[in-house]
Amino acid sequence: MPIPDPPQWVPKDKTSPLKEEYVLFYKEASRYHHLIEGALDEHPDLAAKLPQLPESLESFTEKMLIVIGASDLTMHGYKAKAVYDKIHHKRAEREVRSTTVSASPSTDRSRLKVALPTPFDGSAARARTFLAECKNYIDLSQSQFPSDHVKIQWALQLCTDKAANWKRIQLDLADGFETPDHLLDWRQFQQEFRLKWADLNAKKKARQRFLAGLKQTGSVRRYVELFEELVLEAEFHDEDVVTEAFRNGLKYEVRINLVGKTVSNLKELKAHAILLDEERTAEQDPTIRRDPRSKTMTSVPSGSESAPRSTPEIKAETARIGARLSDEERAKRLREGRCFGCGEHGHRHPDCPLTKASRMQVAAVETTAADSTPDPYPTQNESKN
Repeated sequence: MPIPDPPQWVPKDKTSPLKEEYVLFYKEASRYHHLIEGALDEHPDLAAKLPQLPESLESFTEKMLIVIGASDLTMHGYKAKAVYDKIHHKRAEREVRSTTVSASPSTDRSRLKVALPTPFDGSAARARTFLAECKNYIDLSQSQFPSDHVKIQWALQLCTDKAANWKRIQLDLADGFETPDHLLDWRQFQQEFRLKWADLNAKKKARQRFLAGLKQTGSVRRYVELFEELVLEAEFHDEDVVTEAFRNGLKYEVRINLVGKTVSNLKELKAHAILLDEERTAEQDPTIRRDPRSKTMTSVPSGSESAPRSTPEIKAETARIGARLSDEERAKRLREGRCFGCGEHGHRHPDCPLTKASRMQVAAVETTAADSTPDPYPTQNESKN
């Protein structure tokens, strides 16, 4: 049965002599002390920390001494209750240890196996990510966290390196008589954690970088990733402003290709920019050369100086390789993460194995055709023969 809160000193008439009130309160405080002692019989380590009951007053001539004595009894009751509460804390610590040893118990094979958060090393850049990983793990393993105290103790166990000393201090505070609020409430713990470890100026710095203008230096796909992270950190919500900033940060050749493209929102603008950038990258591949007669992309054989000859069969094959998808189909494959060439997942169009294999096959066919096709313009000696 849980122990109730300690008795309170509430005299009925503060103007009358307080002796009788004090005597009754002392008896009540004594009964509460012995109740705590009985509950700690099976926990000798905690029983040793139980404070001594203050001695009863011998003189009741001064009201101030009576009030002070009653206040001491009240404080004693709260300290005794704090020692008793350690029983629940010890049980929670055992649950934390078992949780830390194994993220998913082997006895329950059907339980969802969730990866533990990466230990926090005290890096300001990792603070918010660490809290997000902890929240995600707790949400997916709610049965393992019956109270906020368990959540906090578990999160502290994952603090290492630069955060190890801070963890030790928090564990010592949690073991004291007056535990701070941030070690009892999970939300307050997260606030205290951010104040201690997170970069409090991260939002301001992100806004400054955003206003300065993020520029594309690599592929559009990578630029989109960096831009989205920056907008999320800066907490900008005006889509018109964000869209204009995204367009201005693109390379000149990408912005030129976007002229005339109808886009209704930022999402479509990103999709078009990625599509055009990957098409341009594929066309600039040095292993690919456009055949002016067939108007298709053909591979250039190594060491060849002359343009490959063409046959109707080769033209049909190269036309199949160089066939362009419609804008709708390209946008669909881009959203689904499929290759523009073969339509499969797992790679992009420049790295498509089917396209590369087809180009090599076409190159080989064209080379064979060039060797077997008579030269329509023989040399002078050949014409005489």
